[in-house]
Amino acid sequence: MADSNEQTVSVALTHRQPSISTRIHERSCRRHAQATAERSADRILCLNLALIGLIAITLMRGGMHRFERHDEKLSLSAQSLMRMVPAEQTKIQAIIDAHRPKMRELRHQR
Repeated sequence: MADSNEQTVSVALTHRQPSISTRIHERSCRRHAQATAERSADRILCLNLALIGLIAITLMRGGMHRFERHDEKLSLSAQSLMRMVPAEQTKIQAIIDAHRPKMRELRHQR
């Protein structure tokens, strides 16, 4: 019986209530941790809002025209002119034939 009393006393001593100062310290630590987490979340939110604002300003200043699809450049070669105006194909071909020797000469000079 003496052994069971000793065990009860040792269990009671190890599982006693923490002192008031310990409880106050633990609460203040929890509050401090919670306040730190809230401040961190607030800072992250503010930084995200600032980043969104900077992106919006950049897009407004630069305009959205950068994201629009540009038309392909039209080349004005003789072949493309003949495709654009099939009715004038013979006239265009005659002009090309008349200027062909000069165009070859200019190509060879490069």
